[in-house]
Amino acid sequence: LQFLHSNNIVHGDLKPSNIVKDGLNVSLIDFGNSIIGKVDGNKITYSRNYSTPVFRSPEALQNIYFGPENDIWSLGMTMYFYFREDYSKFYNLSEKELIEYFSENTVKCSKNNKFSNIINSCLNPDYTKRPNIYQVLEMLNPKYKVNKGEIINTNSEKGKQWYEIYNNEFISEVIHTP
Repeated sequence: LQFLHSNNIVHGDLKPSNIVKDGLNVSLIDFGNSIIGKVDGNKITYSRNYSTPVFRSPEALQNIYFGPENDIWSLGMTMYFYFREDYSKFYNLSEKELIEYFSENTVKCSKNNKFSNIINSCLNPDYTKRPNIYQVLEMLNPKYKVNKGEIINTNSEKGKQWYEIYNNEFISEVIHTP
């Protein structure tokens, strides 16, 4: 996601089934809804025939805005899903019902760990107040500042440290979450 956003690409369909892990490599798949280029706040029509609505941000559901902030929302919903929050309440809702729910409620992770703060900030209903991907990475590991445009390669020393956070903290937290 960091690579995509640093190259002005919005994935557009980030969800658990589009994240694949193979050893040290974590990859995103399914780029059918991706948009390449600067969005700069302009409205881009988002087809209702694509992507899983429950992972789509409120502004994308309403065709108000489509940009990297939508991927951040989807990242938050994906992490929310991994932490086994009450995800089922969203899954069978129609797009209209999701819009109504998100306009009346704030989605919050109820777990009390460092990931809940990240999830909650990613799920900010105001897309202009969501963190960007670099801020998310810094929240994961405050010791390592990620510069805009910097790509973290899992084969580099810094990448291995990021992977250890992902593998040792995030995955173990998910596995041990009742």
